[in-house]
Amino acid sequence: MLAIERLSKTYADGTVALSGVTLGVRPSEIVALIGGSGCGKTTLLRLLAGLDEATDGAILLDGTRITEPHPSVGIVFQEPRLLPWLTVAQNVSFGLGRRGPEARDRVAHALEKVGLAEHGGRWPKDLSGGQQQRVAIARAFVTEPKLLLLDEPFSALDAFTRASLHEHLLGLWAEKRPMVVLVTHDVPEAVALADRAFVMRPRPGRIDDEIALTLARPRGRSSPAFENATRQLYASLDRSLKAPDKAGSRGAEPTALWW
Repeated sequence: MLAIERLSKTYADGTVALSGVTLGVRPSEIVALIGGSGCGKTTLLRLLAGLDEATDGAILLDGTRITEPHPSVGIVFQEPRLLPWLTVAQNVSFGLGRRGPEARDRVAHALEKVGLAEHGGRWPKDLSGGQQQRVAIARAFVTEPKLLLLDEPFSALDAFTRASLHEHLLGLWAEKRPMVVLVTHDVPEAVALADRAFVMRPRPGRIDDEIALTLARPRGRSSPAFENATRQLYASLDRSLKAPDKAGSRGAEPTALWW
């Protein structure tokens, strides 16, 4: 499992981005990190990816401490970050670090799962934004990571494309069922994908609430259970943004931001 123990991050200018964050992710679980701007969601994800160093605390993946990029950890960023001089198939295979029939089969299967089976020979510039992000998702899954980190990978997409990518993501996840940590500002997205949501509070970033999302899959967005879970998560966000910060002051009323 993934264990985050009393994790803190203070930058060189004195900004305390995270303070005492403790949480665990169970095997095969999808969790969402959600909260207002400046609550340290992306900072936490960078620490999990080994792209930055914590000031205090520890990150343990199956008992191994993570302090640098780990081969069992995959990540999908907000932008696809594809290599323009490689074809779609070559981009997906890039993370495997090897070639041969097995690698080709895994790449072909990943592209099929994201609906791009016929696009392996195309160049990234010839794809739409949604298609490019599908390639990025396939690239992350093809290495079969134990932990997959998603840094708002659908934020730049329209609602229809986003919903379609949710289905592709869950289809790939269902095969090997890695642990997934998703950073998102989108409440319905968190409810659609996650088993639990951790609501974070800013100044400094810390866990304010934990909400179980125990809806059966697939999750119909118009169902009463989905709507109830969405309202519950919105309410928790509202409370976290209105709560006093460490200095005792209160932020601006956030209701318009979330509702």
